[in-house]
Amino acid sequence: MKPWMAYVVLLACASAANAEQYVVSTDFHPSQPATFRVSLNGQTLLLHRAADGNMDITPWVKTGKNTLTVDVDPGKNENKFSKSTLTLGAGQDGKWRTLFKKDSDVNTKAGTSTFVFMAQPSTTAKPGKVSLFGKFHPSQPVQFDIALNGENVSSLDSDGNFDLTPFLKPGKNVVVVKYGASQTKNQFSQSTLTIGEQVGNKWVSLFKWGVGHWDTQAGSVTFPIYR
Repeated sequence: MKPWMAYVVLLACASAANAEQYVVSTDFHPSQPATFRVSLNGQTLLLHRAADGNMDITPWVKTGKNTLTVDVDPGKNENKFSKSTLTLGAGQDGKWRTLFKKDSDVNTKAGTSTFVFMAQPSTTAKPGKVSLFGKFHPSQPVQFDIALNGENVSSLDSDGNFDLTPFLKPGKNVVVVKYGASQTKNQFSQSTLTIGEQVGNKWVSLFKWGVGHWDTQAGSVTFPIYR
């Protein structure tokens, strides 16, 4: 092997050794129904509200400088000791470190946080199938009505799933989710709508919206999906 070829091989091996995965996870307390909306390099990737989830954002991370933006709405805190948390972690081979962490507690005000990080993302599968998943608590009956690009495509009021993929177009797609008011005052009962995307053999949570006792009125939320 020629010296320059050996050098290229060494660089490739070093690059592979340093490549990492990047994961955003959310952990919510029932008494702190916060909302986290996450954008990466100007593109909205994730919207989680009062429903734990995680998203491997590696396919969207670019080599070099990346900018993570987190918009937080703390909701109504019902216990001064409770908090909900969003974390960005990076790692490989089961070894992880925390890059960014955002708590929402009794002292949190609605606002935006920005975090810049340098990255060397590992190779991952391209995002694929997109589906809706409904998970309903017996004590929290609610109906989710879902529109995509202005067209009503699904309505869920019991456990089930629906494939959104055939309805998606190239570029930006706009999802509007309407939901009813809470039917219980039990803080431990909530029903959740999830929009998941398949990346390789894993599912990532693009959108998770929990309806609980804090929802005294019906509402709606908008979320973009990019293809």
